[in-house]
Amino acid sequence: MTKRLIPRFLGRTSLPFSLGLFLGLQPAEAVQPKIDFSREIQPIFIKRCYECHGPDKQKSDLRLDRKAEALKGGKSGKSLFVAGKSSESEIIARVTSEDPDEVMPAKGEGLTAEQIALLRAWIDQGGVWPDEKTHWSFIKPTRPKLPRINSKGWPRNEIDYFILARLEEEKLLPTPEADRTTLIRRLSLDLTGLPPSIEDVD
Repeated sequence: MTKRLIPRFLGRTSLPFSLGLFLGLQPAEAVQPKIDFSREIQPIFIKRCYECHGPDKQKSDLRLDRKAEALKGGKSGKSLFVAGKSSESEIIARVTSEDPDEVMPAKGEGLTAEQIALLRAWIDQGGVWPDEKTHWSFIKPTRPKLPRINSKGWPRNEIDYFILARLEEEKLLPTPEADRTTLIRRLSLDLTGLPPSIEDVD
């Protein structure tokens, strides 16, 4: 008889997992998901930090509602965090401190273990803090420059320039203009859902 090379306790489903552990691979559940600043970190700042370090009040000259000012740190001169190193980051030292004069937030209960874990993971992943974006409604509309095109006799208006520029980029030619009978048929179908009458065509 052929000797069993696989122990009895290892079934077919457990073999890949066991091999993975043997090779030093981690199970999928152990992979830390990417932390999204806007969805997971900023709400912590808003709820627990803005009262003392927000737009209305900046205790110790620390402001956490603006990226540029937050990264400068406060009056102490220490950086808020060291990207990739949560254990060396000032913000982690403060939220985990047992000194009542140092722990943050200074008011109310401390951050939950889940919130601290999110901060740690965010910093260890590089502390990516997206740049502030002005809401589109506050951006003054500007007229873009017309793109360069080869067939300058084709456009009838400025929009045509952009259409033709993309066509030329894809090495395509504009479709010839439809005849008037086709145009009235398209118009009638679009507006009424019915083909045009003979009188409409005439």
